[in-house]
Amino acid sequence: MKVRMRMILHYLCKFILSIVFLLLVLLTTLRLTILSEKYMLKQFEKTGYFEKLSKTILDEMSNYIIQSGLDEEVLNNIYTTDMIEKDMHTIITSIYRNQDMNIDTTELKENLENNVAAYLEKNNIKVADQTSLDRFVDQIADVYQSKVSLSGNLNLVKGKLNKVITYVNIAVIALLITTILLSLFIKFYLKKEVFAIPFFTTAFLIFIGCYFFKNSININNIMILNKEISSFLTEILSKLLSRLNLIAIILMIIGIMETVILKIFKTKK
Repeated sequence: MKVRMRMILHYLCKFILSIVFLLLVLLTTLRLTILSEKYMLKQFEKTGYFEKLSKTILDEMSNYIIQSGLDEEVLNNIYTTDMIEKDMHTIITSIYRNQDMNIDTTELKENLENNVAAYLEKNNIKVADQTSLDRFVDQIADVYQSKVSLSGNLNLVKGKLNKVITYVNIAVIALLITTILLSLFIKFYLKKEVFAIPFFTTAFLIFIGCYFFKNSININNIMILNKEISSFLTEILSKLLSRLNLIAIILMIIGIMETVILKIFKTKK
């Protein structure tokens, strides 16, 4: 009876350890990727997001040119990709650190005003309505600010994301401690090998989860906020799935190696 109880306890602990280890792997992966400010900033650079956004902003600004009666040349070099990158860094940092989002468009306005003044002077045009011209400058600045900050939609997740990161940090620590305690209990009290089954189980569940996710959700057709951010999220999800599959392969290899090593030691004994 005592032996049977120990066997039941052994398999129950292995089952719990497998679930805990799976959650630990998933949450740690999320914390180091999507929930990491540095990782996301690096992905914005790698995916060419700033260049794509720069073109979108220029296209949007061009819509106001017809109404103003000016030429598109007044938009030349009023902002740069470096400016977009700097402002996007400010936005992303404010989201992850729950800070205020402030985008300064002073430089853009000054560049635009200088371009407009040069254009008017070159074409010998006198301004009859300065108010309309000022409104045009403000509209162009608003287009830039709106596109870079995703029309303020990021404010919706700013405070929530900071809380999620805190909860995930706590959960990762708790799961790590639980994994260590369960492993020690199985190893020294139940006198059983520890990680082979949890490694295999976690790897198998990750493979299955990634497979069903790919087949149930067409990540290439995701549309959130705008075309640029949707394309960016598609690439991020693809990389996340690839990373999880790689982790599953590594866990599978470790599980196989542990099983082989244990059999070798048992054979020698």
